[in-house]
Amino acid sequence: MVELIAAWEPQDDEQRHIQWAQNLSQALAPYAFKGGYINLLDEQEQERVRLAFGSNYERLLDLKQKYDPDDVFRSTIGHLALQHNN
Repeated sequence: MVELIAAWEPQDDEQRHIQWAQNLSQALAPYAFKGGYINLLDEQEQERVRLAFGSNYERLLDLKQKYDPDDVFRSTIGHLALQHNN
């Protein structure tokens, strides 16, 4: 598992660090899960949730609606997205 974290000093050129992270992410993409690791997805990556769950997505949505209609169990970004995408 690889998690990319780009950090820099306030006086540094932020675009250089952002570009580094994006370039590395693109280079590793062929070896990664299509949707990414669900617990590491950012809230802005909702479209990747369906990819992360793959062919199980629709089944998980049905189970979520059946057993947790009030969305009590919503502790992860992926779980939130599962609920919000229906």
